[in-house]
Amino acid sequence: MAAKQFGVDIDLLLNQLLNGRIENGTGFVSGGSGSIGRVVYDTTAQRILYDDGVNMQTLAILTDVTGLLDFKGGYNATANTPNLTSGVGVLKGDYYVVTTAGTFYGQQLEIGDSLFAQTDAPVTLAGWTLVQGNVVAATETVAGIAEIATQAEVDAGTDDARFVTPLKLKAASYLSQAFVSASTSVGGGTAVTITHNLGNLKPAITIVRDSTGAVIDLAIDNFTANSFDITKNGASYNVTVGVVG
Repeated sequence: MAAKQFGVDIDLLLNQLLNGRIENGTGFVSGGSGSIGRVVYDTTAQRILYDDGVNMQTLAILTDVTGLLDFKGGYNATANTPNLTSGVGVLKGDYYVVTTAGTFYGQQLEIGDSLFAQTDAPVTLAGWTLVQGNVVAATETVAGIAEIATQAEVDAGTDDARFVTPLKLKAASYLSQAFVSASTSVGGGTAVTITHNLGNLKPAITIVRDSTGAVIDLAIDNFTANSFDITKNGASYNVTVGVVG
């Protein structure tokens, strides 16, 4: 093909170059510092190359990038908006977040789930990667999010949508609480107050003599919700008091 050569720069004075075509071919190599900025099209790789004065560099497109994620916005899975199932305009690496629950190729999607295109123009479920967001309310069959129950909700025992922590379960009003005193000297008819802080006026009480391990009976009175007195006549000895209530 005949070519007209110019030995000087061409200044178009800001006019457009219409229907232009850059040089096509293969096997391009850098022409050195004198060729910096030269632009060509590699017909084999189907990519535009430019000369940086050392190498011919490729102007990549987004799908050339391995592991690319290109966030495209929200996806209404009920209305299929935008239309992802057609595959039209979808490129590998396109990433959508579900804003309205629905089905996608028969797969149930919930708000917060993510869709990643694995190929250009995918038209089957296999062309997508689906990642659950799990921002829906948890149920017995659906993994999701849930609120921690308050102590009042735990005590009421009627809420089936919130989680119970070990601390609140331990303090639940319908469960027995336990207290064990330190070794305590009692005797001489002097009352000794046992403070258990269980909030129970009628707890179950066990008194054990430390030296023998025997369960013994002593006078018990002056009950409050959190304490009571024990009294023993005669010589003093040490006991340990267990309270359940």
